[in-house]
Amino acid sequence: MPRGVYQRTPEHREINRQAHLRPETREKQRQATLKQWRDPLHKEHVRRATSRRWASPGYRDKIKLLLATDEEKERRRLRNLSAWSQPGYREHMRKVMTGKRHSAETCAKLREIRLRRIFPQTMTSLESALCLEFKRRRLKFEMHKTMFSRWQPDFVFGAARLIVQADGDYWHNRPEVRERDHRFNEAATLAGWTVWRFSDNEILTSPTTCGRAVAAFIGHHPPPESP
Repeated sequence: MPRGVYQRTPEHREINRQAHLRPETREKQRQATLKQWRDPLHKEHVRRATSRRWASPGYRDKIKLLLATDEEKERRRLRNLSAWSQPGYREHMRKVMTGKRHSAETCAKLREIRLRRIFPQTMTSLESALCLEFKRRRLKFEMHKTMFSRWQPDFVFGAARLIVQADGDYWHNRPEVRERDHRFNEAATLAGWTVWRFSDNEILTSPTTCGRAVAAFIGHHPPPESP
């Protein structure tokens, strides 16, 4: 046996398993992991290491072959059964799948935090594509502006009273999200605003067409002259 390598006995494995099941041990490991991931250098190291690994020849085929083996399939099946047997896991997954992970009070608090913009806003790939088109055409707009006391649309053209939304099919095809979008459209229409929604297929296929349509709308709706 090489130096520094030892064979753990079943008794050692059982002791380690019991130690990892203790709440204080799990909390200590969680805090250590959070501290490690707060370091930006660690994030960059993991990103580079992962990209190099997946770019290496044969690594993807090796992973596919590993996941296709009967042993790995059985191991994953047993792991899933163990997870589903945990108390509260089924309820947690139900909330995740239905999009109701938080209570009404928690959702209200999160909405207040988002409206106050305590956390920095980030653009999706669809929003970035539209933003480049609008800037290329020198259109004046605001992003994620708080409107109607609770909404933050993607693009707001105040002079033309136009709101442009970049809707991804994966998220905006859900029933609860469609209902929320319908409520927003009604509130904007009652306030005298026009709402345009571009799907991800429209934006990714031809962002120029989307930008041209918005520019044409703004050209036909000039801002009112100041007295």
